[in-house]
Amino acid sequence: MFNDWHIDFAVSIPMVLALFVCAVWVYSRFFDAGTTLGDTIRVTPIYWVCMMLAGVLGTLAGDFASFRLHLTPPGAAVVVGALVAMTLRIGRRRQILAPALYWTTVALIRTAGTATGDALAHALSLPWSTLLTGLAFLVPVIAFYGTGRPTVERADPK
Repeated sequence: MFNDWHIDFAVSIPMVLALFVCAVWVYSRFFDAGTTLGDTIRVTPIYWVCMMLAGVLGTLAGDFASFRLHLTPPGAAVVVGALVAMTLRIGRRRQILAPALYWTTVALIRTAGTATGDALAHALSLPWSTLLTGLAFLVPVIAFYGTGRPTVERADPK
């Protein structure tokens, strides 16, 4: 979208990053999952604003890493994938639910996904890569939600 309007990464990334940081601040200030529900993420309208901005930022960052930094899509996928693994490692034992770490991880996952999607589209062609990534999305959705069993175990309120 930004490329269509001839807006360079030097403008688009800081602009979207600033909006994302502000949205995450609003989310953490008024809807902090760590203080309101304890062990879950609270889904509110600002949650969806943060998710949208994480997606836009991730797309911009993935393209920037792949093409402007010349990491290539596979290289960017590996580098950003390592950053995702690092944030997940840092966030183990419920710390991942802290809003700043949670949203950083979401944006990094989107960045890695952009680079991975570009790499697959180049290697396999767009139709085959779309089929593959669609299946990669569908299998966990069916596994988590299609079984009819609850995904979270609740303790007995004794």
